[in-house]
Amino acid sequence: MTYYARNPILMPVILLLIISTTGWYSPFSSWLFNFVGFIFTLVLALSIFINYELQINDHELVYTIYLYSHRIYQKKITPKEIDILKLRKFGWTSKGATIRLQQGKNIRLSNFMPTTFDDELLHFANKHSIETWKNKDYELVKQFEK
Repeated sequence: MTYYARNPILMPVILLLIISTTGWYSPFSSWLFNFVGFIFTLVLALSIFINYELQINDHELVYTIYLYSHRIYQKKITPKEIDILKLRKFGWTSKGATIRLQQGKNIRLSNFMPTTFDDELLHFANKHSIETWKNKDYELVKQFEK
């Protein structure tokens, strides 16, 4: 099954509004300060358009990051590459997971829709005998969800 997530856009939009009204360019500051301000503004503007996709197949997980509709990163993860699956609470009421890999960076999964992605990940981990770890707060969120 395929799950989708987006970055929250409220905070980058607020920061962009603050930067655009106060301005990051000043003729009295150094070129380095102006350049760093421009790069920061550009990264904030682009972060609004980042989307995530998680495909859970029978024998692999496919994690993809898109900028607009262009794929900028894709990682295919087999069960042998996964060291541990950590299920925990992110924020106040959202649940998520962290996939710790044997080699490479960990993958943090949160805010995916539909919200049953963690059940599917747990089923995938149990099916392939992957070690799982559940946070006490995650269990509490899961209990209130029902």
